[in-house]
Amino acid sequence: MLEILLLTITITYLIIASISDLKTKEVPDFISYSLIIIALTLRLLYSLTTKDFTYLIQGLIGFIIFFTLSILFYYAKIWGGGDAKLLMGLGAVFPTYPKILLNYFTPNLNLPFLLILIMNILIIGSVYGILWSIILATMNKKQFLKEIKPIYTKYRLLAHLFLILSILVLSLILIIPETKIKLMLLILSMILLIYPYLIIFIKTIEKSCLIKNIDIENLTEGDWLAKDVKLNNKLILSKKITEIEKKHIQLLKRYKIKKVLIKQGIPFIPSFLLSVIISLILGSLI
Repeated sequence: MLEILLLTITITYLIIASISDLKTKEVPDFISYSLIIIALTLRLLYSLTTKDFTYLIQGLIGFIIFFTLSILFYYAKIWGGGDAKLLMGLGAVFPTYPKILLNYFTPNLNLPFLLILIMNILIIGSVYGILWSIILATMNKKQFLKEIKPIYTKYRLLAHLFLILSILVLSLILIIPETKIKLMLLILSMILLIYPYLIIFIKTIEKSCLIKNIDIENLTEGDWLAKDVKLNNKLILSKKITEIEKKHIQLLKRYKIKKVLIKQGIPFIPSFLLSVIISLILGSLI
């Protein structure tokens, strides 16, 4: 009953967070914090009832591991604060695979479930991000085509270098007999070939679709600066800050800054929901 309750709450929270992320590109903190509190509280109550604290310790370990990963992803500016906080909650909920689901599914659990979950999130998140970017490029076709040429010129040398590396790796297939190694080399060659063009695509999407000049009144906590804010060559606010906070907005208003250049993010929470569902049904995608 505890696992069913925890699963129901988590999926419900992810659906609510996904809707919020799609509509406002924000996830309220109370969703993430309450999920962490609920998960650890339920685990504590179960441990106190059964006098077996393994269930609580597992939740704490899952929370700590995903807390560490969340901080790394947050400061690397891969995800925003809302995404990172929700990931912490998933660590507390899913340190191990829910045994109740083994009555209904036969997932591939060839790795610890925490590792399966984060790997699936990264894989599905990457595919989701690319598809979302393609939609953005289609919707902003004129601006996208305008920006892609100078960005391609900037990265052309890198593309040529990776093409040479890809050909060199591919040529090794001719001299190596092992089939598994040949397959790995083929995959590596394809990655080397695609990688620079993926960078060009992402950079173009960022510049043409995600960087916006907005009024200071529309600036919200959690936004990312795309450019340093200066007044008469004096630095007011650096783009190196992780996210805009309330104190930053007040500072900009004090200096009577009218507009700022921000970088909008892609709403990634729906990919979290999809990753959790796939992980619970299929297990590891690798």
